Amino acid sequence: MWGYAIAKMVGWMFIPMIMFERLSWLFDGWLRFFFGFLIYGVMARANLVLVAIVLKAFFNLPSFSVPPGQAYFFEVRHLSDSFGLLSFLLIGVLALISTGQFASSIAGGVGGIGSAVRGLAFGLTGVGKVLPK
Repeated sequence: MWGYAIAKMVGWMFIPMIMFERLSWLFDGWLRFFFGFLIYGVMARANLVLVAIVLKAFFNLPSFSVPPGQAYFFEVRHLSDSFGLLSFLLIGVLALISTGQFASSIAGGVGGIGSAVRGLAFGLTGVGKVLPK
């Protein structure tokens, strides 16, 4: 959320850059930066939901709502129970760490939108059109 807020705050400086051909790469970079944080937020939440579903299945819980005053006790019968829980948690942490790389690779293809937006802006404003004689 912090990176998304920063991208929104500095975005107003980069939006006018699409009007200049030589500076459009700045807008494209900001657009990748902005979409990267949007995609990261969605993917991180999806990853956390998957970890929560796995933990729910591991503990055989009926739901995530526990009545007040009741606690869940994890009884360790075998050593494999503890290793299974630790492996689930380790996979969840490693997947959350790699979410940033996934989001940046997905957002890397977003930069082509800048040229489409620039063409649309020029078309709406009439900049660059040759007037008939």
